[in-house]
Amino acid sequence: SDPTGLGAGYHVTIASSNLVHSVDTAKTVPVSGFKATLLDTAVAASGGTTSTKPTSSMTTATTLSTSAQTILSAAAATGMGSYSFTPTFTLIVPAATFAGTYTATVTLAVVSGP
Repeated sequence: SDPTGLGAGYHVTIASSNLVHSVDTAKTVPVSGFKATLLDTAVAASGGTTSTKPTSSMTTATTLSTSAQTILSAAAATGMGSYSFTPTFTLIVPAATFAGTYTATVTLAVVSGP
C-alpha cells in the first residue's frame, strides 16, 4: 500500500529459497518447481480505498526463483491506500523426492517506485 499520499508508485517482489528437508538438509526440492499466479481479480482494495488498484505481473503461472521478481505493481499516482492480494501457488515435486517435511523461505518486499 501507499498510505503516504505521495503517489510515487511501488512494486512488490517475491523470491523463494529451495525447499529443504527438515531432517536431512542435503535433500531439497528445487525452487524451479515452485510457481505463483496472481490474477488481477485477486487484488482487492480495503478500508475505503478508491485509488486505481495495483496490477499483477504474474497473471499466469510464473516460476519463482531465489532472485526477486515483481508480482504486483502500482504506477505513479495509483495504488494509494491499502490493498490485499491472494496469489495461488503450485509446487511440482520430483518423483525421486524422499518423503518428509520440506520448508522454504518466501520473501515479499515492497519497493518504492513503479
